Order: sequence, then structure tokens, then C-alpha cells
Amino acid sequence: MKGEYERAEKELNKALNLRPNYTVLSKDIHVIRQAEALAKGLQEVEQKIKQKQYDEAAEQLENVNCR
Repeated sequence: MKGEYERAEKELNKALNLRPNYTVLSKDIHVIRQAEALAKGLQEVEQKIKQKQYDEAAEQLENVNCR
């Protein structure tokens, strides 16, 4: 599900509803949310680079995290 974070999370939530005791599914949902946040942050850095705002891109890249 390359880049399809919402779909992945939706499918994991369905699975979690069917198997509420499978804690690994909750962990997977957390990982999906982290990946989505990281991807969004990197897209913002990419936009800064395209706009030749290199200092801002570097600063934003330092602050990109997946929390």
C-alpha cells in the first residue's frame, strides 16, 4: 500500500475490530501514522527546495519527525 496511509489505517482498523486482542495491529496503526507524518514533512521540505528556500528547507528537515 505504497503511500496509501489512509487506506492502510482503515484496513488495519477493520482487522482490529475483528481481532481486538491482536496488539500488533494497534502498533501497525501507530507506524502508519508515523509514516504519514514523515511523508508529509518530507513533502514540505521538497517544496521549500523547489522554491530555492534552502535554509528553510534545511531547518525544516532538521525538525521532521514521525511523532
